Amino acid sequence: MNWYLLFKFLHVVFAAAWIGGMFVAFVLHVKLARAADAPALEAAAQNGIVIGRSVIGPAAGLTLITGAVAMWLGHLGFAFWIVWGLAAMVVSMALGATLARRSLEALLARLATEGAADPEVEGLRRRLSMLQALLLLILVSTVWVMVFKPVL
Repeated sequence: MNWYLLFKFLHVVFAAAWIGGMFVAFVLHVKLARAADAPALEAAAQNGIVIGRSVIGPAAGLTLITGAVAMWLGHLGFAFWIVWGLAAMVVSMALGATLARRSLEALLARLATEGAADPEVEGLRRRLSMLQALLLLILVSTVWVMVFKPVL
């Protein structure tokens, strides 16, 4: 058995789960941006939190671990595409774990106290949609860099 190929395979599987989870979160946030009533908004926001905690977060962490092991086993060094992947991972994990999560929690709190008609709810919905689109773009750009391996 080739351990490098095994960890490379696992890295790709976890990256696919991470991107798939981000895509589902993005779709939820688009739905969230269009929802008019508080129960629909709350359900979409709760689902976003669950997806983040149960799919996106663990998949991101396992992507990092399996990628690092594959990098070590393959003696790959720090090529541009690896640096891009690491930077994208740090940025996306930081944005997702801080801004997106906090915005979701603030949205849920605002919905519980003020309802769906609150102007701040609209701002939070827009912020979440923009953050999710940015996070998805970062991850898709990383897949492109990993596949095409451009050289500077």
